[in-house]
Amino acid sequence: MMVGLFFFIRASTKDRTESLTLHRPDTPATVRQQLIQHFEERAYTVQTNDPSSNQVELQGIVRPSLFLAIFLTTLALIGLLCLALVLASLFPGLDLVFPGLIGLSPVAGLYYWQRARREETIKFQVSPAVGAAKVELSQVVITAHRDELIALQQALKTQ
Repeated sequence: MMVGLFFFIRASTKDRTESLTLHRPDTPATVRQQLIQHFEERAYTVQTNDPSSNQVELQGIVRPSLFLAIFLTTLALIGLLCLALVLASLFPGLDLVFPGLIGLSPVAGLYYWQRARREETIKFQVSPAVGAAKVELSQVVITAHRDELIALQQALKTQ
């Protein structure tokens, strides 16, 4: 159980960069500008913007989640409590020493807090796509963190 908890806490800071291809009913220049505006509203800054190739690169800082830090600390607390109970039953003479393991639970939250704050890069390229009914379409290929792609898809659905 402790091995699984350890790998779960370690995976909380794993890089989750993915690629996504979207089709938008607008010109590539308009779509590029809409995407830049969307990501700038989410605290990203444009690093490169090449209008000739329609490629854009943005950078921003991903902040750690307070909820997730508390959640991981709580999970570590419960796991270490269970480990302390098992060790106390195996070694009855040292049963007062093992509850001290619970004091290590904040290490999980601190580990997440320090490792989760990092600089993220978003890259996308907008190119024209041929529509079936002579409608101008744009194809967008975006490489970004999974959470940013989910937020972008939700924002596009509301438009």
